[in-house]
Amino acid sequence: MEKSPNQFTDFLIIGAGMSGMAAASELSRVGLRVLVVDKGRGVGGRMASRRIGEAVFDHGAQFITARSDRFSHRMQEWCAQGAVREWCRGFSAAANGHPRWRGNPNMTALPKYLAKGIEVLLKTKIISISLKGSHWSVALEDGASISSASLLLTAPVPRSLAMLDAGNFEMSSDVRSRLEAIHHFSACSSVVSSR
Repeated sequence: MEKSPNQFTDFLIIGAGMSGMAAASELSRVGLRVLVVDKGRGVGGRMASRRIGEAVFDHGAQFITARSDRFSHRMQEWCAQGAVREWCRGFSAAANGHPRWRGNPNMTALPKYLAKGIEVLLKTKIISISLKGSHWSVALEDGASISSASLLLTAPVPRSLAMLDAGNFEMSSDVRSRLEAIHHFSACSSVVSSR
C-alpha cells in the first residue's frame, strides 16, 4: 500500500506478527479504523513460512495453543474458515489434550488471513514515537508521519523502547525497569538482551 505524507488513524499497531494482527482484527470488528505498520516485507513475524525450491517449511512458531475460552472460540472460528487446523493434542503418551493448532497450509496463513481488510504498511521503518498532547505521533524513515488516538506496540521490547526513546517519551522508572528485564530468545537459542 502506498504511504501518504501524513495519516491519522483511530488505532495504530506497531508490528504485524500474530499479536498485532489478532489485535487489529478484533479492533476492526468493533468498528475502529486500524493501521498496522511493520518493517518486514510480510505479515506474520515469528509465524514465518519459507520456500526453498518446491519445499515450504515453517521456521519460528510451529503451533499455537489456546488456553482461554475467548481465544479457543476464535481458534474454532478460524478453523471453520479454513485459516487453521488442529495438528495434535500433545507429543507424548501423557498428552494433556489441549489442541495444538497450525496455520493452514502453513503458519503464515493465519496472520495473512487476519490481515484481510486491514490497512497494513510493510517495509516501513519507524524512526520515533512520541506523545503530542492526546495523540501519538510516529515519524517514519521516509519523512512521512502517522498520528493516532491509540497505540499498541507489539514489536520486541528492545525495538519498542528504542522508538520511544527516539521520541523522548518518558515512562516511570518502574515500568522501564520491568520492560528492560524482558529477554528474547531466538530460534537459534541465542539470547538477545533488552539492554
